[in-house]
Amino acid sequence: KINPSFLWDDILLFPLIGYYLEHHLNMEAISARHKIAALLSGFAVWVLACLLTHMHFRVQGDTTQSYHSLLVLIPSIAIYVVTKDFFFKRSVGNLLEKAIILTGTATFGVYLMHLLIPFRDDLVDFLYKTLNFPLPVVSACYCVIIFIVCAVITLIFKKIPGIKKLL
Repeated sequence: KINPSFLWDDILLFPLIGYYLEHHLNMEAISARHKIAALLSGFAVWVLACLLTHMHFRVQGDTTQSYHSLLVLIPSIAIYVVTKDFFFKRSVGNLLEKAIILTGTATFGVYLMHLLIPFRDDLVDFLYKTLNFPLPVVSACYCVIIFIVCAVITLIFKKIPGIKKLL
């Protein structure tokens, strides 16, 4: 079954919103109260996505990323606006700047590799069945651990000539 929604989301919608946020959003017009509300709503949507994923697993018996994919835009916009505002007004330390650049350079590689990690199901089983973490916590831990593993692999690959240009 082919789902062409990625054409709308990944190829058209997300880049258009990114362009608007970068080139047309007036950062001075957004109050601190609205930025905090955006972050809180982004967090609430993330929690909702984790809970819906949990409910889907309990009812269907399988996992899905559909809820995270549907709701990723709201927290992404909030984080982008607050982060852009923070760096627009302040000078950050050298270490934080390097960490942000390092994360940014690894992001595309993480996107390409996250589905290729062989221990993903074992990680979920370990966190859920062995450590008895609730599924929303498992989902959050899963995302962080997979991001770190893929980032390390990406940064290692970036040292290889030829592959460096692709990532």
